Amino acid sequence: MADSDQSARRPPPPSLSAVLAALAEPFDEVDFAALPVAPHDTFRAWLDDAVVRGVQDPHALTLSTVDAQGRPDARVVGLRKLDARGWHFSTNAASAKGQQLAANAHVALTFFWPRVGRQVRLRGRAVPLTDNDDDGDDDDDDDDDDAERVADFAAKPYWSRVVTLGSQQSQVLHDRAALRQSLAEARARLDADPGLVAAGWRVYAVQPDTAEFWEDAPDRVHRRLQYVRTGDQTWEKRELWP
Repeated sequence: MADSDQSARRPPPPSLSAVLAALAEPFDEVDFAALPVAPHDTFRAWLDDAVVRGVQDPHALTLSTVDAQGRPDARVVGLRKLDARGWHFSTNAASAKGQQLAANAHVALTFFWPRVGRQVRLRGRAVPLTDNDDDGDDDDDDDDDDAERVADFAAKPYWSRVVTLGSQQSQVLHDRAALRQSLAEARARLDADPGLVAAGWRVYAVQPDTAEFWEDAPDRVHRRLQYVRTGDQTWEKRELWP
């Protein structure tokens, strides 16, 4: 009975809005006019700042795709590289996202760093950097891209490579014993050939048409800087209303 009385006297838990308000903190305001003329350079600066300021997993991004019927999908993946070709991520071509990319290459990438009050959104096309079924043109470029695919897979943790080699990703699993057996076989193959790469492994580069850099503000008048592609290497930079 005493326990019931004590429970009745407990204050109600704080509302979600109160919890969120308690998390709010002032953030440094960036001079948008002073930012670089291309989004690649601005992103590098913001990513470096996120790392220095202790953002957890700053390379994590939400990859949004659509399937052949136009239905959206999203998942969190890791940024593997950033260069003149774009923002790189990797996956198995046989996975759900790999099949969606084959049906519709238009994607959106979202980086969210609440610790520093920033978000980056990119929209563009995801282009596979190598395809084992190509027609043989541009052999030098294909060799470079295949080397990147091999290096990307080799950089994955050991058990991640085992799972990629032994898993039928996103397929219905009827028997966990079959999964364990498949992983054991994959592990044996990898131990026998440490350089083994999953046949369907692909590295994709996203070259955005638009890139938006969002910055939080305590008064809710958030700041938004948008880059819009106007040519192969040229961009228009403009600020948007909150």
